[in-house]
Amino acid sequence: MNNAQYNFAIIGKNLDICEDAATALRLDLFADVTTEFLADYERVYRLSNSGTDAQRRNRIVSAMRQRGGLSKTYFEAIGNKLGEGVYTIVITEGVGLFPFIVAPYGPASSPSGTATLIPGEVNNGNNLSTCYDITVTVTGSASEPELEKLLNRLRPAWTTFYYVYVP
Repeated sequence: MNNAQYNFAIIGKNLDICEDAATALRLDLFADVTTEFLADYERVYRLSNSGTDAQRRNRIVSAMRQRGGLSKTYFEAIGNKLGEGVYTIVITEGVGLFPFIVAPYGPASSPSGTATLIPGEVNNGNNLSTCYDITVTVTGSASEPELEKLLNRLRPAWTTFYYVYVP
């Protein structure tokens, strides 16, 4: 076997190892079956790392349910509890709209060196990324800075909330 064949064999073996590891990690991302990410979930939810793996996973899933995840219902419940008796909120997730896509930034994008934006795109830097725009309609108030501060602190990094106030 010459050096070129030997190198291809090593590269092929390494690619197989990477593919197997990626498949295992993809399945391991779910809190109810994770093994590799137990410590990460426990750190995020500030949980103890004692007990069997099954007990640890159960604590993680319980903590996720108590926190409410990042669902539309969760954000509406928090906002409406905060504004109880004063205002109500309804969240709209841009039904029928595609997420806003950011074009790559730089000379490859356009001759001027800045990204060329297609209508509906947002330019926020150097990376191709997706940003979800969500409208929070607040009925019964002219302004609610505490609500905005709370929801913006809890929102996922890839989500932007827009607040519309209906007195």
